[in-house]
Amino acid sequence: MDNVGFRFLVLLAVILSSCKGDDYYNLGIFYGKKGDFKTAIEYFDKAIEKNPNDVDALHNRGNSKYWLRDYQGAIEDRRPIRTGRNVRDR
Repeated sequence: MDNVGFRFLVLLAVILSSCKGDDYYNLGIFYGKKGDFKTAIEYFDKAIEKNPNDVDALHNRGNSKYWLRDYQGAIEDRRPIRTGRNVRDR
């Protein structure tokens, strides 16, 4: 890897490490719209890690799991939403 490529990776790592939950959520939406549901789930996981009460991220992660035919995972992500345990806090 050349010096420019290495610097780009370091910059990318710094940017991603300073991401807020909304940033990860938006990346999840971006990849979900592209049909890359595995990557979308990774970003929704990070958004939920930053804000466990993020019902939008849970909902969209559940949708992504559904499209990957992980029906049980989709149901599990919807359970907290149906019970009203989570509130969106952005």
